[in-house]
Amino acid sequence: MSLSHLFRRVLFLSLAVYLPAISAAPAIDDHWKVIEDKSDDPHDRLKGLAMLRQSNVLVETPRAGQPPTRQTQLYNEIELNKRRHLQDTEADVGGLSSVLFSDSIQITPTVEGFDFTYEDGFKRTVNPRVGGPVYSAKGDEFTQDQLGRSMIYWRGGVLVIETMLAPRGNMTEEIALEQPLRKLKVHTKISNPDWLLDADIERRFAPAGEGKE
Repeated sequence: MSLSHLFRRVLFLSLAVYLPAISAAPAIDDHWKVIEDKSDDPHDRLKGLAMLRQSNVLVETPRAGQPPTRQTQLYNEIELNKRRHLQDTEADVGGLSSVLFSDSIQITPTVEGFDFTYEDGFKRTVNPRVGGPVYSAKGDEFTQDQLGRSMIYWRGGVLVIETMLAPRGNMTEEIALEQPLRKLKVHTKISNPDWLLDADIERRFAPAGEGKE
C-alpha cells in the first residue's frame, strides 16, 4: 500500500468519526428570549441554599424538672431567627448572575463552536470537544474563563458545560433543543460546599422573533 493511499485511508477514517459528531450537533444558534411561564424563577431556586449544615438550636438541654435558663432561651431565639432569615435569603452567586438571571441569550456560531452573549453583555466562548468528555492529569481538556475552568462537549444532542467554579463549587449546564416547536432548554445545576442543597434551575427559551409565550 502506497503512502498516499494510506494517508487517504487514515483521513477517510478520521472524517468518518469526526463528521457524524458535527452533523449530530443541533443548530442552537439564535437570539433566545425566556418563556417565563415555562421556566423556573432562578431567584426563588437560590433561596434557602445557604442554610447551615449543622443546627445549633437547643444545644443546651435543661435538667429534668428545671426550666431553661434565660441565657439559653435568648440563644435559641437568636439561632431560630438566623435560620428563618436564611430560608428567605438568596444565595450569593457572584459572577454567575450574568448567566443564571439572563432573560436573553444570543448564540452566534463560530468556527469551533459558539459565542454566548447574555442580557448584561457578558460573553462566553463555547467550543465543544468532539467525542465527549476526556479527563486527563494535565487538564488540557478544560478551558478557562471568568467563571472558572470548563469542559464542554456534546452528549448526543445535548451541549454539556461542566465548570469548576472560581473560587469553588461546580456548575453543570445542559443545553438542548426541544422539538417540534424549537425551544431551547437550559438545565443548570450548581453545588457549593457552603450550601445545604444544590441549586437546580430549568429554563426554556423561544426565538426572539416569536415573542414570549
